[in-house]
Amino acid sequence: MRYLNILKSIEIAERRRKSHKKTYKRDFRFLLIISALSFLSVTMAFLYYLTKVVWLGLAGLSLLLLLYLTIPAIQIYRAYRYRSKIKRSFLLPLCESLNLNVKTELSVDGMFFPLLKELTTEELQLGLLEIKNEREFLEKRMNLLIGPIDKLGILPGIVATITALTKIPENYNWISAIAYGYMVLSFLSLFFYQLIMRYERMIALTELALESKSSSAI
Repeated sequence: MRYLNILKSIEIAERRRKSHKKTYKRDFRFLLIISALSFLSVTMAFLYYLTKVVWLGLAGLSLLLLLYLTIPAIQIYRAYRYRSKIKRSFLLPLCESLNLNVKTELSVDGMFFPLLKELTTEELQLGLLEIKNEREFLEKRMNLLIGPIDKLGILPGIVATITALTKIPENYNWISAIAYGYMVLSFLSLFFYQLIMRYERMIALTELALESKSSSAI
């Protein structure tokens, strides 16, 4: 349990540090916008299912299409807002990448790495075995549920939504189900990929602690 508590503490400490950054707070606002569009779209679709009022179905699908378009629009906005940093990234790409993607993680890992080294070799090996198994099971569940979304992106969802808009009221149900379902799977893919990367990082950190203990014992 000590091993698991250390891994939990790493994630909590990292989240606290990132929460103080303006970019993190701005990302949270974007998340609120996406959540609001999702809620309104699903609500309209549910009301259409109950009442069969055509404009409710159109409104729900229009909001869903707006949601699909909002995701790349946010990326374009962020690229414009941070255009100075993007320019610097062409001049000093490694420096910018380290500051954005490595600096916080390195600081947090350095804080908790000595605690991992204090654990016994058996604790580290058993913990490593368990999180490796969980990572493998997670990948299998993800591939079974999500499939090739990482290769196709959101384009199939946009096509399904536009098709559903032209099929009201005939064939609305099954086409709209694809449009809404694909958006749900897209959100799930973001969660699963982030979680897998988290497992990969904890596995690498644990293996480093084991190597360090082995070197010290020699």
